[in-house]
Amino acid sequence: MCFTGDSVCSMGGVPLSRADQERLAAQAGMIVKSGVSGRLDMLVLADPDSTSGKAQRATALDVRRVAELAFWRAIDGQID
Repeated sequence: MCFTGDSVCSMGGVPLSRADQERLAAQAGMIVKSGVSGRLDMLVLADPDSTSGKAQRATALDVRRVAELAFWRAIDGQID
């Protein structure tokens, strides 16, 4: 999995940084990558309508795109 965009979520009132997101995902047993490739399972987007380079590449490679808030809720993250 890979993250793109500045986080729109917080935990305990503290905004999540990219490093926070990656650490929490790794603690949940996920393998975090820094880039998008055909071997990536999921791209988590802060903005689901993003047209960033990572978002475009994920679309071209048919990588699943998930909104950040939906991702954290799906793995029972303690998100505000």
